[in-house]
Amino acid sequence: MPALLATAGLAADAPKMTGKWQIALETPHGSRVGVLTVQQEGEKLSGACELEKHDPATMTGGIQGGKVSMKMELHGNAFTLVGTVEGDSMSGTTEPPGATWKATRKQVGLPGFPSR
Repeated sequence: MPALLATAGLAADAPKMTGKWQIALETPHGSRVGVLTVQQEGEKLSGACELEKHDPATMTGGIQGGKVSMKMELHGNAFTLVGTVEGDSMSGTTEPPGATWKATRKQVGLPGFPSR
């Protein structure tokens, strides 16, 4: 039973990732911006990344504590975004190395009412 409680505690500590994120990717070939749509089930992540000048890419990954890892493929090249999440912001680098990225959760609000 203690192991079950410990596992439940780990999942509860994972940041809430579900939603749309505005992402900026800085590469040696230039900057790209787009939208990262994330679904979360416990520590598992899935979704899609739509970067300008690229077809949408399927994303899979995971989160443990504040550390995030998201795999995707663009133009036949697989890479992973690795980094940290703090509230409505996340950032990091890529594997293989060569790029950096930042993402901010897109706020949803009604006209005339402030978002969160």
